[in-house]
Amino acid sequence: MSDAPPSNLHRYPPRTLVADYARAGLGMALTLGPLASFNAETVMVYILGGLGALFGAFGLRTFLRHMTYVEISPREIRMRGPVGRGVRWQGLDELTLKYYTTQRDKHGGWMELKLKGDGCVMTIDSSIEGFADIAGEALAAARAKRLPLGDDTRANLAALGLAPDDDPAERA
Repeated sequence: MSDAPPSNLHRYPPRTLVADYARAGLGMALTLGPLASFNAETVMVYILGGLGALFGAFGLRTFLRHMTYVEISPREIRMRGPVGRGVRWQGLDELTLKYYTTQRDKHGGWMELKLKGDGCVMTIDSSIEGFADIAGEALAAARAKRLPLGDDTRANLAALGLAPDDDPAERA
């Protein structure tokens, strides 16, 4: 029997989480560490303290991602963990897929899938394992409900190898 999780469970990969924990820890060390050498009245205390708090918040976000997984069933998509939420496929009202670049040539970056429905908003970033599969399931639900998709979402789905304009009935 394999140790791999079922294909309907998706987690953030450990290598991504370890790198994010390292960034948060290093950032906190480099900003909060020097605070001991400054007089409490200087502006540097507020600057370094604020930056340290930002790195701390990033570390907390990383911890929450570490404890969260996405579960997909024929009925719904659900985030399980400290901040759990879910959207029934029949209750899906909106699907958007955005791309955020980190370089001018648009070769580095990440995608963010946002699902709205059932009074809930779920955001899943592309560093999660099986992101294209998650986006494909969401696209199938959006097609079934005939939800409109924006031009950027269509282009980003196509970049993932998903054809947003295909009629699923034509493939049957």
